[in-house]
Amino acid sequence: MIEPYVSKVIIVDQRFLEDVGQASRTDLAEFTNPGMDTKVISLPLSSNDDMLALTRIIDASAIRPGSIVVKPGYTDHFVPVDTFAKELVHRKYGLFVQLCIALGAKKVAVTNIEEVDIEADDKSSTSATLGVNAPVASGDAEFKSAASNSSNDSSKSITRVATEAGGGAADLGLAAKLLDQYGLHGDSLFTGIYNLRAVGNNNVTKHELSLDFSNDVRRIVDSSIQAKIKVMSKLYGGQADFERVRKSIEHIKHATRLSILVEF
Repeated sequence: MIEPYVSKVIIVDQRFLEDVGQASRTDLAEFTNPGMDTKVISLPLSSNDDMLALTRIIDASAIRPGSIVVKPGYTDHFVPVDTFAKELVHRKYGLFVQLCIALGAKKVAVTNIEEVDIEADDKSSTSATLGVNAPVASGDAEFKSAASNSSNDSSKSITRVATEAGGGAADLGLAAKLLDQYGLHGDSLFTGIYNLRAVGNNNVTKHELSLDFSNDVRRIVDSSIQAKIKVMSKLYGGQADFERVRKSIEHIKHATRLSILVEF
């Protein structure tokens, strides 16, 4: 029902499509024919089989009009857009640790965490144990405070993660399987450390690198999704579930950058 290359799913109902069509045929055409990475699903679905197929990759609680779910990467499962950043960080870092262990690492640890401004391509280093002190508009203060606390909690959990193993020779075969399984051959972070350990005559003992999620976030929060949100606001605006989605997208201004130390 959902093609493998789709990373964003927008769920609406038939009434919404009818109202949009009556207001503007152009808006309806643009909304129902998004880019290849986006799919619009209208409820109710035509069959129980379609619903069953959908619940295999989207939690049933997220299948409701006004919902936007996205694929955080390295999985076939979709998550609500307001939680995808946290899911992405933990999932990608976890895969990187798996690869390092397969390559014979003794220790993998996060040494620093920064928040990167995805709009200005600037970075502002933020302590994982401190709150964000940027001024906020009064109308959105409560939402931003909750989002900030969630981000900081995620940061704290990541910086507490340190994986240690016995170390040993790199299992290049197992590492290559991981790259294949999760489609990581196009990610220089993963292929870079694989290639370093593939050099047999001069083994790397320590490697420091950055794991930056800016491009992953930009891939989801693009101009197309912003345009869809604007159209959806005409009907779903004011509904609690949709407002949470809208505000979460509007306030995604930063992405996480992890500094990582790998010892072999």
